[in-house]
Amino acid sequence: MLPPATPIDSLTTTATSQLSTISTAADWVTIIAFPLTLIGLWVTYRQSRKTKSAADAAKDSAKATSDKIESFQYMATLSRNIELLKGCPRLLLESQWLETARHLTEARDQLLVIISNEKRQDEINRLKTIKDKLNIDIRNLYSHVNDESYDLLIDKIFDRISEIHEIFVTKQEAVRKS
Repeated sequence: MLPPATPIDSLTTTATSQLSTISTAADWVTIIAFPLTLIGLWVTYRQSRKTKSAADAAKDSAKATSDKIESFQYMATLSRNIELLKGCPRLLLESQWLETARHLTEARDQLLVIISNEKRQDEINRLKTIKDKLNIDIRNLYSHVNDESYDLLIDKIFDRISEIHEIFVTKQEAVRKS
């Protein structure tokens, strides 16, 4: 049998013991680094979820703000048309047919917006009937500007103004409550 190998010099012995120490230190660093890596991944995942939640919240907030602005614009338009309708009876009594027709045309346009936003078919049909009658009233106002026998039509127009005014005020209250 051969005798066990003996180191040739003391440098080899020292190098072998240092490699063993380095190897052991590297193992400990790996053992410690692995859980830290997992914790880092978990923290990164949580942060990305929070960022996504914040982005969704910002998007929802922007949508809500946009809806509020639209609501305010709708309210302003309704208010303006209500005021125009309030002036129509005076204009009719003063025989200002063209100005009345202009106000009723704007009210009809607002009625079209209300119809486009309505969901119930029976209400859509009712509003379309009013719109059709309003179109006839507007046409009559434009075509009978100088007609002295126009007094009979004025009563119908007064009724239509009241009906449309009621619709606008009701819609304005609904928007105000929402």
